[in-house]
Amino acid sequence: MRKILSGLFGTSVLCTGLMAAPALAQDQSAQDQSTDDQSDDDEFNDNNVITVTATKREGFVQDIPFTVQAVSGADVEASGAIDLSTVVERFAGVELRTSQPGIGAIAIRGIAELNTSNIAGGTGAAVGLYVDEAPFTVAGLMPQAAVYDLERVEVLKGPQGSLFGEGSLGGTIRLVTNKPDSNRFEARANYQIGAVEDGGTNHQLTGMINIPLVEDVLAFRAVGFYYDMAGWIDRINPDVAVGFGPGVNTANPALPNTISTFTEGSIEEDHNDSESYGGRFQLELTPGDGWRVNASAMFMDAERGGLSRGTLDRVSTVSTDFEDTEDELQQYGLVIEKQFDFGTFLSSTSYFDREIIYTQDQIGLVDVANDLVFGISAALLGAPESVSGLRGDFGSGTEDFSQELRFVSDFGGDFQLTAGAFYRQRDFTFDFTTPTEPPASAAVLNAAVGAPIFTAPGQGDTQINTVAETEQWAIFGEATYDITPSLHLLVGGRLFNESRESSTTAFGVFIGAIPAQTFTTGADETLFTPRLSLSYDFAENITGYVTYSEGFRSGGQNDLNPFVPAIDLQEYDSERIATYEAGLKTRFDDSGVTLNVAFFYNDWSDLQVVLAEGPGGAGEVLGNAGSARSYGVDAEINWQVTDALNIAATAMVMETGIRDSVLTVPDPTGVGPDIPVPVGTDIPQTAEEQFSVVASYNEPISNDLSLFARGAVSYLSGSVTNLTAVTGQTIQPATQPGFTKVDFRVGLEHDNWSLALFADNLFDEDIILGTRPGVTARDFVTGDLAFIQGPPRVIGLALGVRY
Repeated sequence: MRKILSGLFGTSVLCTGLMAAPALAQDQSAQDQSTDDQSDDDEFNDNNVITVTATKREGFVQDIPFTVQAVSGADVEASGAIDLSTVVERFAGVELRTSQPGIGAIAIRGIAELNTSNIAGGTGAAVGLYVDEAPFTVAGLMPQAAVYDLERVEVLKGPQGSLFGEGSLGGTIRLVTNKPDSNRFEARANYQIGAVEDGGTNHQLTGMINIPLVEDVLAFRAVGFYYDMAGWIDRINPDVAVGFGPGVNTANPALPNTISTFTEGSIEEDHNDSESYGGRFQLELTPGDGWRVNASAMFMDAERGGLSRGTLDRVSTVSTDFEDTEDELQQYGLVIEKQFDFGTFLSSTSYFDREIIYTQDQIGLVDVANDLVFGISAALLGAPESVSGLRGDFGSGTEDFSQELRFVSDFGGDFQLTAGAFYRQRDFTFDFTTPTEPPASAAVLNAAVGAPIFTAPGQGDTQINTVAETEQWAIFGEATYDITPSLHLLVGGRLFNESRESSTTAFGVFIGAIPAQTFTTGADETLFTPRLSLSYDFAENITGYVTYSEGFRSGGQNDLNPFVPAIDLQEYDSERIATYEAGLKTRFDDSGVTLNVAFFYNDWSDLQVVLAEGPGGAGEVLGNAGSARSYGVDAEINWQVTDALNIAATAMVMETGIRDSVLTVPDPTGVGPDIPVPVGTDIPQTAEEQFSVVASYNEPISNDLSLFARGAVSYLSGSVTNLTAVTGQTIQPATQPGFTKVDFRVGLEHDNWSLALFADNLFDEDIILGTRPGVTARDFVTGDLAFIQGPPRVIGLALGVRY
């Protein structure tokens, strides 16, 4: 609570600055402000003129020889988005797979982590996330990135291995922030309140202030936010009864088997709520002679409740009272830039520090735990004990230092060059325990190991502690050459080396690690990823291109393999992807239409997949096995229908499939051989048909007042749940349903304020993001299928003020 109050205080400081804004801005011409605002609006009226830095040099979207899609910061704010979950809905082929903010991954064109649960091993991400120049990616634990006060969002589809390197297997998302302005005072604040269907009330407060400190030389910009988000899934706290039954005791075959029965207990409403606050601060110095220095700091603190998974009735059986998350993040950056007549040199230094502590219910293992605890106590001690709850307590810490040096040429001729060097060191810690509720007695634990080792309840709980370090360096470059005024060649590549070291200590009765076991692993990889592109200008605004590019995702360690002692595989290597893309980018000035189409083929090899699991699905061993492919078409259109009406749409249709019969999944019973995955099986959790349409209308109704409206429709088709489900060896459904989401907002905008009525998920569609794994695919009390879900309908008001 103290942290939340601190966040409110910080945001209040920004709002106080807003109230003082007229006095600070009294010397600024209202006409100048109006002109600047109009210029900013005009810049993004048409997709053609969005300037991006997707190739680490400024350029128009239409001139880049691969698929880049972008939206302006103004459009992001107009949508009411507070984080990436809403922003990515604008981009067909981009999916956010998350069970709550801060936990999950991004997929682009079906390429994502197939093993997001193996976060312990320090696995690399499949899609890169950047804030300005700084990497912002942690595999399986994608940070909650605030999207207020952005200049634009760029989505680079396809592997970006040459310029962005590791973590950009499927593509890269860049959040480009607004920079301090030393010539203009500016301040804004927004408050949004929303009633959540089947839940409580959302409160979202954001603010920004830009202060020129020395005209043309020095400026400061600060952004703050506070989000109090209501939950909508009610938690059932089950009553658990245990008895003997037929079958084999999975924990100890020498003991009788047990059956755990779950019935409805108490109810906790809106279990998946959250509170978060944070800020972003920048100080920029432009002393002249081509110099620019930008120092930045960002922080975020969050407290979250349970995961957003439950039945379609929005209930979830959770065996522990302690399912929650605490998430703290800091990032610091320093960018130094020097412009010369022939080009620009840039140094980018960043430091990222994140600590996340979270508890997840392990109800699927309650019966397995009772096999051990109840069976032993009843058979050997005569006083049966039972487990009514089981949880996993996770703690993860990431420290990441990175340094990039880059040169971007401005030779003024047919040849241009971007070249640089990159270094990163990442320290990663992971702690994992699985306490039973109530804790097993010392007598039961001693009976389990056959020796008088324990003296207090709970001493035999599983504990796994990992320390991992990765060090990475790379040199990279891309060169372009105009063969003729219409024919352009791009050649690039990245030479990359990464060394990894990891040490894990494991202890616990459940995993057979008595006494504690310690093992270390290490690996070293060197890779080269090229890019080659040829583009041709058929006419002034019609360009065709073909591009070949490669990307990779780092390997890692199997730090949870103490759960699976029969498999001795401690390391797995990088995944690789090769993408072939051919596209056409067009612009028709007379009709106000921009139309871009791209055809792509992805060849994905050395997949990092689960090769074995521990009892009840606890723990996973990963390895490189098999390959997959996906191919399809990406399209986007932007139509400025009138001065007041704009329609933007993106669509993607693709086919995906597993290519090799060597790909298998573990037998869930733990007894039989591995089960082959049928060739042609779709890549899991990948919607093969997606589209998004946004219509924006803004019409003046007086000299200083406008009416605006915005409607958005996004669609994702159904998809395969996971590779185990398609073999028919689990009660988890083989497919999950798709959904269509409709958002709408309408309001009035004045020079200094705006007021809007909005409805997100207008028709209260079930937003299915995934299924629960294994035996937890069905709720233990209701028996209904359980899904990871996005928010239901939210209806509310948004108020904005600016100076």
